[in-house]
Amino acid sequence: MENLAGWVLERSYPTLPIETEDLSNPVCEDDIPGLFSAIFKRANSDPDLLANFGPALGLSQDHSSGIYDPSDCTTFPIIKEFIGKGPVGFRYLHQHLAFELGLTAQLASLFTVLFINHEVPEIQLQLSHDSELFMGNDSQLLGTRLTSDLIPLLGWNKDLADNVVAIGPASPPSFSDARHHLFVLCLELTACNDFKSENESPHSMDSVREMVVTSSRVMNILQQSEVGSGDTDDTGHLSWALERLRKITNSDYAKVYAAIRTTYASLPGLADDLIVVRNLAMVEVHAPDIVQVRQYVSKAEVPEAEYPNLAVDQETLLTPLSIPQLTKFRSRGWSAISRNATAFKMSYAKAY
Repeated sequence: MENLAGWVLERSYPTLPIETEDLSNPVCEDDIPGLFSAIFKRANSDPDLLANFGPALGLSQDHSSGIYDPSDCTTFPIIKEFIGKGPVGFRYLHQHLAFELGLTAQLASLFTVLFINHEVPEIQLQLSHDSELFMGNDSQLLGTRLTSDLIPLLGWNKDLADNVVAIGPASPPSFSDARHHLFVLCLELTACNDFKSENESPHSMDSVREMVVTSSRVMNILQQSEVGSGDTDDTGHLSWALERLRKITNSDYAKVYAAIRTTYASLPGLADDLIVVRNLAMVEVHAPDIVQVRQYVSKAEVPEAEYPNLAVDQETLLTPLSIPQLTKFRSRGWSAISRNATAFKMSYAKAY
């Protein structure tokens, strides 16, 4: 029966871009969300879906690997040829894939978003202004443009085709197009529109720029005072985070958007940099006290053999005073460190 169904499909759609003979089971609409998750290795995804369906769809090389590899995907060239120099209305492309070539509606959408993620030079999806698409964490996509870096973060949206207006080569973005990327950088920009952005963007970028300047100043103070433990990998990562953020501080939203796309392969990388740099900036008010405590504790001579408990206290106190620890999202507050430092000084004075 399955062979008969495959034969009927091939006769009805002779240009169907799927190797139906490689399918042990039909690809159902309900399989697409799981397959999309498996491709981008989401938590709790089932890699067997990619191993089972991938070879027939041109999305993996063999049944055993389950590794996403669209290098032999025959649908991608079809999409590329249809777009040409574009842009073109998305409805026409979707109908071509779903009705003329014989793909299901969900498979047509899947191939399209995977093509967006894969194609170089970049092809983008332009969304309607009232679009409602959701990310993998169930938050709403805030912008009106789907780009290659957003696809791995996207949730599967069954009504994708109803939200897309056009598909075509990269072009200068409107503020609405860039909003999702800018939101990661400045939460207050979420409420902006294309008309307010000219006034709000420079002010918001100033706050980010000030945070970077403050963080750089704090890091210099701590390093020069030997609060850090030399040029470690962790402090090197912080320096690189500051450098990356410097590249994207501009008063023009389009330039900021372009810099984010160039500097960060994925938005979670930007979010991580912002966390550590923001936390470092918050240390500024305590920096002189941190320097003083670190110097006192690090210079204290505590023979471990004679004062084992005090030696442990010394090491325990020095750990949260290192630059990497000070930038951790859940690092202990200064008040707790200050109390422990006072207790150490008292114990040290009694011992000597």
